[in-house]
Amino acid sequence: MHDGNLFDEVDDDLFFDALTEEINRQEARTSIINPVKLMAMRNCYNIIRGAVRGKELNITCSPHEPSNSMGNIKVFGKDICITDVPSFIEASALAGNVEAYTKTDGTVFMVFTFHGLTTPVE
Repeated sequence: MHDGNLFDEVDDDLFFDALTEEINRQEARTSIINPVKLMAMRNCYNIIRGAVRGKELNITCSPHEPSNSMGNIKVFGKDICITDVPSFIEASALAGNVEAYTKTDGTVFMVFTFHGLTTPVE
């Protein structure tokens, strides 16, 4: 394990090894599901499904991905239009982080990230 500040200038491999070790340590801890956060994620997903339209639209909800304590909602499609702006703002406020960007093939990709889906018991 790396004893110093992970953001000091260090070899990339050392940084990623230390980061991987810390993530594995966190994931191994006993935790319980945080129902408030999971409900917020579910509500966000339902709001987005009603507030966003587009061609070839795909909206997915993945609790506990990429880790047990995190989850995300992904919106992907062409010509995405937010048809209910106040609801979209409400959904965005439920998430811990929101990213939206266009891809080189002309599609739009949005990710709503949720943290704290589980709470450590220890």
